[in-house]
Amino acid sequence: MKRLFLFFCCAAVLLWSGCSKDNDGVNPDQLIGKWLLTSEYDEWVNDQGEVEGEYDPYTFEESFYIEFRADATGTIWDTTEGSTKEEFGYRFDTGSQMLYWTYGGLSDDDNPPYIEKLNASELIMTWYYEEGGKRLSEKSIFQRVD
Repeated sequence: MKRLFLFFCCAAVLLWSGCSKDNDGVNPDQLIGKWLLTSEYDEWVNDQGEVEGEYDPYTFEESFYIEFRADATGTIWDTTEGSTKEEFGYRFDTGSQMLYWTYGGLSDDDNPPYIEKLNASELIMTWYYEEGGKRLSEKSIFQRVD
């Protein structure tokens, strides 16, 4: 009986200590810096939430960069096409984890990217669309380079 009680006590401690919110949110300060787009991929999802088609990620060479600055501005540029740098402004909503472009940028307020993952080395922005009765998500995966 003592072993059974000890087992339940240990199990309770392990469960309690292992529990945390699945989504503690992201720290918007981690956006600050220079990011290289390393891959993108799309998912088609049916009404039951099942993936119907998934396109393999493709890898970019060093070409597309985005830089976020602490003053809520940033720059986007593409080195392979010799394009000019585009300045933008942004606002991050910590509650929804959505990134809104106040001018320039990669989208407008009608379809802001969801910050799926953000840590010291990786940023994943996801855009959601409805097309042909199916939900499409487009993910852009960035690696910190500064």
